[in-house]
Amino acid sequence: MEQLFRDYIAWRQEHNELLMELMEHDTTLYDRLYPVITVLDSLSKDFQTGMLDTNEELDKIISVGSEFLNEQVVTIQLYLDKVFHGDMHHFMDYEAVLNYLLYVEDIRYELVEKGYEASPVELEELLEELSTIIEEKKEIPDTLGIYVDQRVKEIASDLYSEFYSIIDIFMDVADTLGIDLYVSEDVIIGTDI
Repeated sequence: MEQLFRDYIAWRQEHNELLMELMEHDTTLYDRLYPVITVLDSLSKDFQTGMLDTNEELDKIISVGSEFLNEQVVTIQLYLDKVFHGDMHHFMDYEAVLNYLLYVEDIRYELVEKGYEASPVELEELLEELSTIIEEKKEIPDTLGIYVDQRVKEIASDLYSEFYSIIDIFMDVADTLGIDLYVSEDVIIGTDI
């Protein structure tokens, strides 16, 4: 487990600049990664301070979370570099489309995990369609999110109703570990108290 933490900490440092850019631009891409990053950062901190007892469950959490983050961030970085030549502001015009693409990839991953030998051709076509919008910098339909959701329901109807993503799992892990993901400050409008 020690090596898993060391690898994650090194990975986090290597990709910190991109992650901070995504966070500062308030992207949906960062929002999707946030629960996993927060859990792994918290566990890493506890590991570094010696406050963490190791076990197989934590090994799996670190391993799955690190693999998920790496795949997602590599995809994000690839599009940012290859299609938008590092131009974060132009990239931002298409980050929602990339978020849908990553969501469909999550569905594909889940299909494989559930024992399907390969993802349906229609799912691959949907991924290609989303990728083409980004790569060719096409106009983004206003109803793209609805379209993607409807297509996923049609393609993977059995899985759709019970789909529980890695992001959802890490939100549960955060809750179990007592990590507050979405803490908001109370704002009082009116007379000072």
